[in-house]
Amino acid sequence: MKEPPKPIQGIAKAVVLLLVAQIVIAIAEAIALAHRIDVLQQLRNGSIAAAREGAAADDFVTTMATFDTIAFLTTVVIWCIWQHRAQTNAIELAGGGLRFTPGWAVGWWFIPIANLWKPFQAVRELWKASHGGAAWQSLRTWPVIGWWWAIWMVSLVHVWFGERSGGVSFGTMPMGTPITPTDIVTRDKWQILSLALRVFAAALAIKIVRSVVHAQETAPPRAAMPVGQPDFAIPDPPQRPDMATPG
Repeated sequence: MKEPPKPIQGIAKAVVLLLVAQIVIAIAEAIALAHRIDVLQQLRNGSIAAAREGAAADDFVTTMATFDTIAFLTTVVIWCIWQHRAQTNAIELAGGGLRFTPGWAVGWWFIPIANLWKPFQAVRELWKASHGGAAWQSLRTWPVIGWWWAIWMVSLVHVWFGERSGGVSFGTMPMGTPITPTDIVTRDKWQILSLALRVFAAALAIKIVRSVVHAQETAPPRAAMPVGQPDFAIPDPPQRPDMATPG
């Protein structure tokens, strides 16, 4: 008997709202970085006014980076709750046979190296099982999922090259941070590119969440197994002529 799907509409709305918030904050952070780049370029040209604006520009970047971090971590938590519930529903809709349990669909996000491809496979399976029912394995992967993961991976390139964002003091800076305006400008340009890619990835993630939720809520119920007496008659076994009762 098909179990009713776990309600995911509410948690899905929360995920979408958080992804939208990330998009807005990423755009604001990119504006802050662009402003700091402009200030630094003026500083290199010897502008006295730019020297006074430097601290304010840096504070703007620091504030937006803090908001970005808070929004991102909150989204991670809510996304994991949504994916766990959605994977549970997908297993039921597909009649079992999925590769990822709800726990591992979430857990692979936090395992180094494996989280470069395992979460993509889990989300791909979630989408296919939600849309394809018992025949989900023969369903072609939605291209949006591939683009979402590819863009997300590329957006992390700035991390691999050490191009991390955040507050950069115009005076004494921690070891390993840029020490010249040119270095800071280069790093900020990398970060703006990363933020732009994250905006696209978040937009595609919204499409994936909505697609999964719609598929699960509109999926036809699986046929229930008969319970109790069968609704068909069982014919009597044929008799041999010599066993017939004389009438």
